[in-house]
Amino acid sequence: PYKAFNHIVGNATNEEEAWLSATPKYNSSSGLWTGTTNAPFATTVGATTYYGEWLQLKMPHAIKVKTLVIYPATHGTVDLTQRAPKSGKLVGSNDGSTWTLVKDYTLSSQPVEGNGTVVSVDASLAYKYLRLIIESTWGGTYGEYVSFAELEYYGTEDVGAGDDSVDTTVKSV
Repeated sequence: PYKAFNHIVGNATNEEEAWLSATPKYNSSSGLWTGTTNAPFATTVGATTYYGEWLQLKMPHAIKVKTLVIYPATHGTVDLTQRAPKSGKLVGSNDGSTWTLVKDYTLSSQPVEGNGTVVSVDASLAYKYLRLIIESTWGGTYGEYVSFAELEYYGTEDVGAGDDSVDTTVKSV
């Protein structure tokens, strides 16, 4: 999972610098989830359960997500953009077990190698845990797996009253 957060967006020779699902669980024609409905592929939000591979990030402080950016995996000879997420859910939690739907996303166009796809989120609440659930890929020859080179979250930290963060550099002579 760390390869989704290692700041390496493109690799022209192979796909080793990308997060890749362990097994093929998506339909290569439609890109829809075909895996099981068992844990660990199930995420329950209220009374609804969503299925698909997911990638979770735990942060030291809760953030209100404004946008997320997904960069597709790259390869020197094959088109791995087919493995990029097409639709799914972004869910948030502050305890790692009770989830809230933050964003239901469906991308309108297949990503281009080396370019990030921006998803506007504009979360109203801050979360310490973020889980991106992938319900479908773009399908195609390599679309039975899900993978991407980089996942970036942008937002504001929610530190509440008494913000002790420093947004300036202090120097002394």
